[in-house]
Amino acid sequence: MTVPGGARPQQAVHGEQLVAASVAREPALAESTGEATASASAQELPAPQAAARPLATPTVPPAPPPAGDGTRREPRTRPEWRTRRHRGLSRLHIGRHLAPADELDRVQLTARSVGLPLGSDQAGAPVPLQMFGPRPSSVVLLGGLWAAKLVVFRSLGFGARAVVLTGRYAAWRHLGQWATGRTDRVAVLPPGSPLGTVASADAPLLRVDDLDDAGEAQPAPAGEPPWQTRLLVCRRLTPARLPAVRAADVLLTQRLTPDEAGAVVAARGLADRDAHALQLLQDDMLALDAGTGVRYVWTNPGGAEQRALGRPGPR
Repeated sequence: MTVPGGARPQQAVHGEQLVAASVAREPALAESTGEATASASAQELPAPQAAARPLATPTVPPAPPPAGDGTRREPRTRPEWRTRRHRGLSRLHIGRHLAPADELDRVQLTARSVGLPLGSDQAGAPVPLQMFGPRPSSVVLLGGLWAAKLVVFRSLGFGARAVVLTGRYAAWRHLGQWATGRTDRVAVLPPGSPLGTVASADAPLLRVDDLDDAGEAQPAPAGEPPWQTRLLVCRRLTPARLPAVRAADVLLTQRLTPDEAGAVVAARGLADRDAHALQLLQDDMLALDAGTGVRYVWTNPGGAEQRALGRPGPR
């Protein structure tokens, strides 16, 4: 049977397609065979040679050096910052912080910066008393022996020395021993005796003039040395003592009588309401006037003060 003329070309075309397809599969087979061979070769290579293959992404080159004079400089190493953990401080052991008695005796405070602790006011705030300074000052105390000793006692605690001019030697002679444990910090002398003590910023001097009822209160004379304070103790207020009350830098009073309160208000230029308040002070209270108005102070005596001075008492 004769094959139709159109069948051969169709078979030839189909055969050519098969040949082309076979030719197209041969490179793919060659590539797959090459990849398999390469992968097998890569698996057979030792680890160092496999790691030596180039990276797919090249590393970024370093930045160019800054423009300069052409001198070669060593690269600056960057400091290594580390977070430091803070540890808690160990507790203090009181038994390990000791000082010999002679060195401890040299440690002292002065009242020129913080003031003498006089007590606390009605709100509980501390009330300091500026007793000593480079300029000599005068303080008048309208009160009794207990209040005078309290002021001297606290002045000694701030490093001051005291010279007491009094006719009541027996009432003052043990104060220095009670307050400091020494006998050279307080000198008790008869009225009119020379002081014989030099005052300084490290050791200010408190001169106490303890007047009796008939003694005259003279204002502090001019030309007194610095770092010296004169404490004038008056148990009673008389007309002859009003000039000293008026000229005093600081006035301290215990409870006053109505006549004394009126005289003090007039001499110091205080408010009228203070005339009534000065008559109502308790035995452990003091009124303080340093030129800026009256402050009413609770002295709050401590245990050592109570043992040395006794209970607070009136004038």
